[in-house]
Amino acid sequence: MCLIEARNNKGYMMQSGALLSSTGYMIFRDGVALHTQFDAASGAESNAAQNGIKAGSSLAEKVGKETKGIALVVVAGMNYAAYVEAKGYNVLSSAEHLAQRELPRMLEKLISNIKAAAE
Repeated sequence: MCLIEARNNKGYMMQSGALLSSTGYMIFRDGVALHTQFDAASGAESNAAQNGIKAGSSLAEKVGKETKGIALVVVAGMNYAAYVEAKGYNVLSSAEHLAQRELPRMLEKLISNIKAAAE
C-alpha cells in the first residue's frame, strides 16, 4: 500500500526514473530480509532504473539489518530524495502518513484473526 501510494501520488516530474525506481520496501525479521519489492518505474531509462533499484535496495538493507523484531523499511534510495521532498514535492511523505494510519489497524486485525484461529 505504501509503495503504491508513493508511486501514484508523487509530486515531482519524473526525469530519468531513478528516484521512482529507488522507491520500494523490504520486510525484515531480526535484521534478516524476508521480502523485498523494488521495480523499474514505467517509462524509466534502463540504466537509471537499474541504478535506482540498486540504490533503494542497498539503503533498505543497510537500515533493515540493524532492526530487531519485525520491521517494514520503505525507502527512496537516491541521495537527492530528501532534497526533492524538502522542495515541497511528495516522495515518501504520503506513504509514511499512510503507514502510520494503517499499520495499527492491520496489526489489530492480525491479532484478532490469530486469536479467532486459536479458539
